[in-house]
Amino acid sequence: VRVVWEPPSRGATEIVKYAIRCDDAGGAVMLSKMTEGPETSVLFPGLKPNTSYNISVRGRTKSGMRTPLSEAMSVN
Repeated sequence: VRVVWEPPSRGATEIVKYAIRCDDAGGAVMLSKMTEGPETSVLFPGLKPNTSYNISVRGRTKSGMRTPLSEAMSVN
């Protein structure tokens, strides 16, 4: 599954990378990834078909500050 998102409307120029979290439907963290830079997509290979996952994104700035975690997006 390739996940693509829009940068936040405020503060996007300060973001140097993103942390992406993929949880199973029960809320257990299954996978997490960090982008190499400010790109706004990531690939999660190996997810099982017909399985619900919740995916959320959080930006990180050069100083280490984190943006709020996005609302989770549910995918099957």
